[in-house]
Amino acid sequence: MAAERVEVWQEGSGQWRWTFHDDSERPAIESASAYRTEDQARRGAAHAYPGVEISVRPSAAADAAGGLRTVARIAALVGLSAAWRGIRSALPGGG
Repeated sequence: MAAERVEVWQEGSGQWRWTFHDDSERPAIESASAYRTEDQARRGAAHAYPGVEISVRPSAAADAAGGLRTVARIAALVGLSAAWRGIRSALPGGG
């Protein structure tokens, strides 16, 4: 029998889902529902696949946080660029 496992993971929206995997050629099965918390996702996965090991995808939280940090950095750079243009145009001979 193929090794079975379920991973819970957090989407960029903050919602949680689970995905069932085995070592066969079949594609992974993703939860149809999204959950508000990790615990709810774990309970949903345990109900769907009783006795199967459940783990959190290691990079899920880091990926979500990293995406938000990237957006914040881009917004900060755009803001700084706009501010610099305003300062330059206010200087004598600026332009």
